[in-house]
Amino acid sequence: MNNVKFLFGEEIDHRIKTRFIFHFKNSFHVNLDNYSKITKWIDATNYKGFYGTISGMSFSNGKGENQILFDYGYPALPLLFLEYKANGSFYTIQIWSDKPFDEKKIINILNLK
Repeated sequence: MNNVKFLFGEEIDHRIKTRFIFHFKNSFHVNLDNYSKITKWIDATNYKGFYGTISGMSFSNGKGENQILFDYGYPALPLLFLEYKANGSFYTIQIWSDKPFDEKKIINILNLK
């Protein structure tokens, strides 16, 4: 398989770090750093999440061990975070931008049914 690189104009300086092998049983914890702020909670039939300005976030297991780290930098970025359940699977959706956006319009575009 060849390496694939997607270029979006400007260089993106957001870092994602994962453990080589990580396990989540039937839940995980979402942790935010002190520079992050949730401005709206989202709760629908098949997805849950939040919209806010996020600088750093992690997913940890039941023991509090960080398994996946997201470093968006400072200042915090507007971010829509959703956990979506469909067809017996679940998906983590993160959409961020340099400028605030209307999360309702994004959810409508995603058509999460």
